[in-house]
Amino acid sequence: MKNKLLFSIFSFAIFWAQTPIYKFEFNNSRTDASGNHTFSTIPGSSFVADRFGVANQALQMSFMDPTSVNLPLLPVGTSTRSVSFWMSFRNGSPAADRIFLFQYGTQSTNQAFGLVQAPAQMTAFGWASDINTAVSERYRYRTYGNNWYHYVMTYDGTTCKVYRNGNLYINALPPSAWNTVGTTFQLGSSLSTPNSVNRTVVYDDLEIFDTVLTETDIQNMYASQVIFDTTGLVAYFPFDGNLTDFDGEHAFSNFPSAFPGGTFVTGYSGQGVSFDLGQGFMNTSMANSMNNNNLTICYWQKRSVIPNTAVGQNGEALVEAFGSFGVRERKLSTDANPIERLAYFRNSASEDVLTRLFLKSLNQWHHVAIQFVNSGNNRFLLYFIDGEFVAAEQVTDNSSIHRFNSVFSIGTGTQLSSSGAPAAIKYAQSVLDELYIFNRALTVPEIMAIRYQNASTLSNHSLDMASIDVNVFPNPFTSHVLVKSEFIGDIRYEVIDLTGKSILHGTSNQPNFIIDHLDQLHKGIYLLLISDSNGNQKSQKIVK
Repeated sequence: MKNKLLFSIFSFAIFWAQTPIYKFEFNNSRTDASGNHTFSTIPGSSFVADRFGVANQALQMSFMDPTSVNLPLLPVGTSTRSVSFWMSFRNGSPAADRIFLFQYGTQSTNQAFGLVQAPAQMTAFGWASDINTAVSERYRYRTYGNNWYHYVMTYDGTTCKVYRNGNLYINALPPSAWNTVGTTFQLGSSLSTPNSVNRTVVYDDLEIFDTVLTETDIQNMYASQVIFDTTGLVAYFPFDGNLTDFDGEHAFSNFPSAFPGGTFVTGYSGQGVSFDLGQGFMNTSMANSMNNNNLTICYWQKRSVIPNTAVGQNGEALVEAFGSFGVRERKLSTDANPIERLAYFRNSASEDVLTRLFLKSLNQWHHVAIQFVNSGNNRFLLYFIDGEFVAAEQVTDNSSIHRFNSVFSIGTGTQLSSSGAPAAIKYAQSVLDELYIFNRALTVPEIMAIRYQNASTLSNHSLDMASIDVNVFPNPFTSHVLVKSEFIGDIRYEVIDLTGKSILHGTSNQPNFIIDHLDQLHKGIYLLLISDSNGNQKSQKIVK
């Protein structure tokens, strides 16, 4: 089990605990949680499905008709503050015009506080004293229609920070100090001039704080908002000293030929697997469980060297399914700056490739998610990096994934043949950790939750301090589990979700006991923590 997750459960302090001064959920209402403040009614606005797909739980509006509300306790002057909200552009991505996402204050130099989104750039502004994302950041994200984005803008009286989907894009001092004046808060265009383009957008869960949210606060927001749904989960590989998935159904092993595997090193969370050129592992059992029409593969990756491929050639494949679905990395130019990363899919004859330029970011962990989606009999290839939806392409011949072989490989891709042998042109040099494989297309909030499900501070403390056997079954469970243990005396048990939140607890004076009432739990992964009066404690992962 990951030490990071174990520590979060041990401390019981990982759940989201910051309290906003204003909170608008937009659950079929424009009024805040206190019932005292209501956004103005605007023509053509309506309540639509939120980012979880729940009807009438988000506010849809046009930028030509912005909405506003007076909030007397808004942080002004140089007071600390944070504004957090989810947003989706419904009729395309932002055009060349500057779209004001929110603003409050006065249209005088340094007296406003707001955020602007352009196609590949954000601007945090105080009115005539603005901070733009660096030009280089344009290669790190784009803004797409019909996709949810989470924005957080903070100000500590000196420095402004802007996060999108958990990524820090602005971290700078304004050209001159901001001194916000005014308490009219507006969603949509500028307080003075409507946007030039009539664009439909959706807002969800607007929260305003009089404190500065930290990066860990923001990460824990994702983990606390989404219960990890294991529906369609084929396998999860933590790579903590072994190559077996979480429930023991699948495992990676060496290729049949004399081909060395990788080595265990420090990973993103606990341990991971490091691969050099000419190293890799394979699995064939997952081929019977994975489908060819709806797949999500996500994992953490860290590179320490430039790809070894020649310019324009195939590229390294750290993770690949059946020789035909994965991500490749290669040199973009002779100086290898930046690295080119491509998500790809093959049918039997051709290849659809999503090209995505990315900065040369060595010795940094990045979260990768690729999806093959069948939507309305149209098939798409989707690509996410660090929670950002970076590319999408429709499969040209609308075919499903072709299987050249039954091998799911890590550390290398395979040859386009039934042999499933390693392909030298796909040898990878990276560290891999936290590999998930689903038979469905995860939503953006789910990808973010997986990315940050262990967002707490890392600890070297392990809960498994007792050499006591504990068996729990059935696992996966439906309504109850039977625990058989060697504990002595009074026993305490607790079921914890992946955010560190206690779901239920109880006691027993017998080493073997039943925990029931588990039918109330959502589908997902939980941790069962058991301890006795002698100070012994054990943890066991359980799955519903």
